[in-house]
Amino acid sequence: MILSNWSYGTLPKRDATRFFCAVKKFGNDSQMRLIAAEVGGSAEAAPVDAQVELFDVLLDGCREAVKGGTMDPKGPLLDFFGAPVKANDVLSRVEELQLLAKRVNCYNDPISQFQALMYLKPATWSKGCGWNQSRFFLTT
Repeated sequence: MILSNWSYGTLPKRDATRFFCAVKKFGNDSQMRLIAAEVGGSAEAAPVDAQVELFDVLLDGCREAVKGGTMDPKGPLLDFFGAPVKANDVLSRVEELQLLAKRVNCYNDPISQFQALMYLKPATWSKGCGWNQSRFFLTT
């Protein structure tokens, strides 16, 4: 599937690559200011409603690519303004981050009530599950 329509104009391939990487990093359109600042270029220069539209276009395109199915061993790929995007990776990462944000936001004072324990070592079986050292354990 190819996405190259945006009401604000065109998006250079470099900005498109940076945009979907930033979306995978932040994962929520409520953090659009941070996403746009990380991307820079035409995405940062666009108004906020156009940035949110671009975020929605990316996720909708990924959903359509997954729904369409493909026989590609890499999974469904989306051509996002010339940048290849693994649709499953983007959708699963955004879903993870949105669920985490929902859990953190349910606390009155998330900083004191929700701690990230970085000193815990991951279990030996964690590598087999795809976890690595950058993951951390969360407790309440």
